[in-house]
Amino acid sequence: MKLNQAGLDLIKSFEGLYLKSYLCPAGVWTIGYGTTIYPSGQHVASGQTCTEAEANEFFMHDINEKYSKYVTNSNIYPKLQNSNEFSALVSFVYNVGGGGLSAPNSINRRIAEGNDYKKVVATELPRWVNKGSSFEVGLTRRRKAEIALFNTPADKEEQPVKEALYFTVGESDGEEVKAFQKTLNVWLVKYGKTKLDEDGWFGNLSLVASNDYARNNKLPETAGGVTKALVDTVRHYTNVNPPPHTQPSIVTYKRSEATTKLAPNFTAGEFFCKCGYCAPQLVSPEVVAKLQLLRAALGDKPMSITSAYRCRTHNTNVGGASASRHLVGDAVDISIAGVSWQELVREAKKIGFTGIGYGQHLGFIHLDLGEAREWDY
Repeated sequence: MKLNQAGLDLIKSFEGLYLKSYLCPAGVWTIGYGTTIYPSGQHVASGQTCTEAEANEFFMHDINEKYSKYVTNSNIYPKLQNSNEFSALVSFVYNVGGGGLSAPNSINRRIAEGNDYKKVVATELPRWVNKGSSFEVGLTRRRKAEIALFNTPADKEEQPVKEALYFTVGESDGEEVKAFQKTLNVWLVKYGKTKLDEDGWFGNLSLVASNDYARNNKLPETAGGVTKALVDTVRHYTNVNPPPHTQPSIVTYKRSEATTKLAPNFTAGEFFCKCGYCAPQLVSPEVVAKLQLLRAALGDKPMSITSAYRCRTHNTNVGGASASRHLVGDAVDISIAGVSWQELVREAKKIGFTGIGYGQHLGFIHLDLGEAREWDY
């Protein structure tokens, strides 16, 4: 059996296409549709790019040489009846790794005990959603889609419609988020509120607006701020082939995770909003990685982060711009004792920061990964 088109579309729709390398939540440099090691055997590194054609080449190499083999070498493989079942499991291991089949108390063990293979898949896949994390919602959606494909008759090789469109802060899901923002803007305009940019990025502004909608219409709010009523209005906009991501990769943290180590010299709490109580906190792994490189380039001297992520209220209180990159977690204001601002800026540009704000007279330099531009405070 081989990965069919339905399985290929499912994997790509959840992985997204990144034409520039980025740090995944596990801290591994990644590119394309989730590739971490090129066909040559070299690991993906910071600052690398690829074309869409190359991303597809990397993707198919990973599928044929690694993830399909995880399934064909498992003891559930002889039980599979069609390519939909096979492709659903390939998607599963592409996301969680071979351990999804072979780990203790897993699919292989239960198959070896004589359990019905369809019941095993139906009960095992939902366990792999990283409960309690900021990724649980997205992983739950993926497991549902994989199970739906697994149960699709052999003569229907089509991707099942995703069950729900509940977005978490920091999520970029192509046309789905754009459609949600478009629908929400109808209400915002009607009541004289500020429209959202329909950019496909569910950031803090989208969260605030959706919560505002929910409160004013007396609807229950989910953890992500999106109500079922709104989900139902945008479901028909679902696009299983979202365009390449242009927004930064963002990870959300709870305030209780402030001591989580993100790099050798940085913890999550250093990037949290200074208001002290808002949640969740948005952090860009790429910003963290670049700051670690910047610190090393400047003699490994201690770096002071005076501002990173800001909630909308705190951003307003400190006089931040309405479209500040601090709102989406990919901007920082920093200073390093004993290092001139000229040297700091020069090295920051080399490392790849694209937004530079000269606030040296205020005691900091602003760095972000947004549009390439420079300004003075």
